[in-house]
Amino acid sequence: MAFLELKGKKMPIPPQFRTQTELVNYLEILEQRIETLETENKEYKEAFSMPSGADVPVQAQKWLEKLLPQTNLLNHSFISRAFTVWGYYFAAQLIISAGALAVYLIVRVVLLVSGR
Repeated sequence: MAFLELKGKKMPIPPQFRTQTELVNYLEILEQRIETLETENKEYKEAFSMPSGADVPVQAQKWLEKLLPQTNLLNHSFISRAFTVWGYYFAAQLIISAGALAVYLIVRVVLLVSGR
């Protein structure tokens, strides 16, 4: 079994690597990937930097405004939310009732035409 000397300690080389050179190359590649990810992370953090006194970064707030639907269900006012829910309920009831009425009328006309 091959050993890698690291900080004065001998550690076994994992079995997937045949030589110390392969292990070192693999670790260098991982270090480069980590540096790249840290750079990207830093860029994202700077992009979402918060202005003074803001609870949510401006870019995140704009993204949420685009993502969320424009409805009063998300309003801060309880009354606005309540009337919005009632309005949606009323509209749904009208649509369901219109469908039920159409089915009822069709059945009624069929029964009247058939002579019953």
